[in-house]
Parts: sequence; structure tokens; C-alpha cells
Amino acid sequence: MQYKCRPATLQDLDKLLDVFYQYCDEEELSKYLGLDMRGDESTKESIIELIEKDNVLVAYSIENQDIWGMCMFYEKTGLDPLREENPEMSAIEADAINSAKELNQESAAPIFSICNHCILLESLPAKFYYIDALGVKKEARGKGIGTALIKEFEERMAGDGKTLALCVASSQGTEKIMSRLGWENFNNLAAKDFKFLGQPTFAGLGITLKAYKKKF
Repeated sequence: MQYKCRPATLQDLDKLLDVFYQYCDEEELSKYLGLDMRGDESTKESIIELIEKDNVLVAYSIENQDIWGMCMFYEKTGLDPLREENPEMSAIEADAINSAKELNQESAAPIFSICNHCILLESLPAKFYYIDALGVKKEARGKGIGTALIKEFEERMAGDGKTLALCVASSQGTEKIMSRLGWENFNNLAAKDFKFLGQPTFAGLGITLKAYKKKF
């Protein structure tokens, strides 16, 4: 199995969506909430926007150009220290709800929120890069594709050592990749202990999210 990594193009969209949907089907938080992104035009439009910004990397077959894996990332901002306090919700919850609304995915707000909590968003700088999704097709796993995609991401981030990148791992596969490549595991959060708007949204989910960071 021979493959290479490169930025995604709009011509990759249909094959990329297949990988993304499979990722969402298996990702523990999405699966627990029963989210189904298939046929959702706002999700498709969001991915198109990321492609146009060169914020999606794909691993593709040299033989037939099939897409076997993808890595989606974007620039994210920390919380505004001058923000107005909202008595009904925390600043992290408000940020998650706003992010979900921008993508027309209000039902995914708890996922945005738990990830924000895991990366300690309130302590982060004004700008950083966040890896939102790392997925590999079932039939192509165990070939180093996930690792290759993160390495490709790292090459694009390489700079003066001041660029911060973060990732939240909800699977052992992602944990192994990030640890192997020297990312620092700086915080852990048990899903069952998390509350969104006062409710234990993932009370029955027995996983621990792990936040990783690295400077480039």
C-alpha cells in the first residue's frame, strides 16, 4: 500500500466526505450523542471552506488516488479576557454554543464544550491551531497513515517555536500517534464527569479525553 499526503482539493470532496462520515460514525462523543452528519449541507459547506483555506490534509493512494485518511484543522482563539460574564452559562459553554451555531450544528455544542474544557481554553493565547479531526478508513489502518498526516501537519506548522497547536484525543489510536510524535499530554478529562449547562451530557460514556500540545 503506497500513499502520499497533500492538501485536499475540491475535487477530493466526495471521497473526503466518505472518510469524514466514517470518522464521525466511530468518534466516541459523536456516537454517544447520535449525531449524523450525512446529508447536512452546513457540514459540507464548512469542509469546503476548510479546503479552500488549505486546512484539510489527505492521504491518498498513489495507484488510484483514493482518499484513505484526512486531517482537519483550523486557527482558533482563546477566550477574550474582557468578555462580558453570562450568569446562565460559563464563557467556555458560550464559546461552544456560538461555534456550533456558526456551523449550524447546535446539537454538537456539548462536543465543542467538552473539548474546550479539555484544552483549558480559558488559559490559552489569543491564537493557536487546533486539530479537529484525524480519521483513516478502516481498510487502510495500521499502515502509518494517521502518523503521516500529523507529520505533514507538523511540517506546515514549522516556524520559530512560538506557534502552538493542540489536539484532543478521544481514541487510543490518536493518543498513540500524538505521544509517539512528542506531543505533550497536558490535561485529561473523564467524559462522565463533564457537565454542559449543568447536565452530565456524557454520563454513560466511559472514556477519558486527553489534550495534547506542541510548539512549532
